[in-house]
Amino acid sequence: MKLRHMLSSAGLAILLSACATMSVEERTAACAGTDWQKYGVNDGTLGVPSTDRNGKFSECAELGHPADLVAYQTGRSEGLVSYCTVENGYTVGYEGRDYDNVCPGATEADFLQGFERGRADRPAYALSPRIGIGIGSGGRTRVGIGIGIGLFSGHYGHRY
Repeated sequence: MKLRHMLSSAGLAILLSACATMSVEERTAACAGTDWQKYGVNDGTLGVPSTDRNGKFSECAELGHPADLVAYQTGRSEGLVSYCTVENGYTVGYEGRDYDNVCPGATEADFLQGFERGRADRPAYALSPRIGIGIGSGGRTRVGIGIGIGLFSGHYGHRY
């Protein structure tokens, strides 16, 4: 799960950087080719709030290919079934990730039970691998892989 989250984050970063350089034709083709149900399943599985996609929904509508919001929400609901579990709540809490209030009422209590247990079991010190990209002197881009040691106080920006 942790590896999947890191890979998803890296993929999203690449996608966002690619969007900045995509032509209108490429963005239009991307919107036209989106399987909105699969997109929703992915978001639900990762616990992404649907409001995080408002920009994509708006852009696709402006480009003449509005999102199929019914398919997206159907897929997102399917994905939330696997996200909103006690086990996944534990993983999210243990890894120190935020909870964005995405679980429906029927499953939120289970998720939060695991989330709080995971937060309680989280070590005060942890190794956290990171990939970084930065601009060096002379405008050169550098890519590096490192291991950082983070100190955690037990409070992690959750919003519930």
